[in-house]
Amino acid sequence: MEVRIANLGKVFRRPGGEAFIALEQIDLVCAEGEIVSLIGPSGCGKTTLLNIVAGLTEPSTGTVEVAGRPVTGPGPERGVIFQQYALFPWMTVRDNVEFGLRVRGDRSRSERTAVVDQHLEMVGLRAFADALPKELSGGMKQRCAIARAYAVEPVMLLMDEPFGAVDALTRVSLQHQLLETWEKKRTTIIFVTHDVDEAVFLSHRVVVMGKNPGRINTIIETDLPRPRTQELRLSPDFVSLRAAVWREVHEPAPELVSSRDTSI
Repeated sequence: MEVRIANLGKVFRRPGGEAFIALEQIDLVCAEGEIVSLIGPSGCGKTTLLNIVAGLTEPSTGTVEVAGRPVTGPGPERGVIFQQYALFPWMTVRDNVEFGLRVRGDRSRSERTAVVDQHLEMVGLRAFADALPKELSGGMKQRCAIARAYAVEPVMLLMDEPFGAVDALTRVSLQHQLLETWEKKRTTIIFVTHDVDEAVFLSHRVVVMGKNPGRINTIIETDLPRPRTQELRLSPDFVSLRAAVWREVHEPAPELVSSRDTSI
């Protein structure tokens, strides 16, 4: 599912009435099946942009189209995964994953059970189907959230720092899990992160944003082989790309010039 963002802007009004420009002149095209990461300093509008694509926030100017249709609100074709796991604490893992299917109401109970089993197996939680969220580790909770998002068969995932609350080893494991799932589903993914390594490892392209106002500074293609392995992180090409993204994030050019076209 292709995403087209054109001349997008977002202005918030502070309590005193003063305008705060969160985003300005955002133009971006995400191809079907592409993983695109948004990275940049805090306050550059990454989450605001993601929420606009999700239909959770309205833009002040410009348009967002998903598969050729304007985004006017949330839709089942766009799954959203937040940094906080957003699981229902009183529901088991199975019930959490099944929730969206029940709400949609277009499958029988046996069909829902089969779908849930498939996705619990996919994220390695089949043995914890009857556990409550409080009995899971942070990484397991996030895998449950990923399974729930995939169970309703979205053609796009919007992920807002989904691995930011877990330890470093779990984070790496979840990155590999996400890519393994992507290899099977080829879902379009827009991924917000502050982690340069994560952005380079996961993405086809890394969108580096700047702030005051939020904007796209540059887009860097990560033309690394797939499937991506842990060994890839030690390769000269990965190290070079990581350094390039790091420089753009921490030492951006003073003028607003993109080194890449924002289209595909």
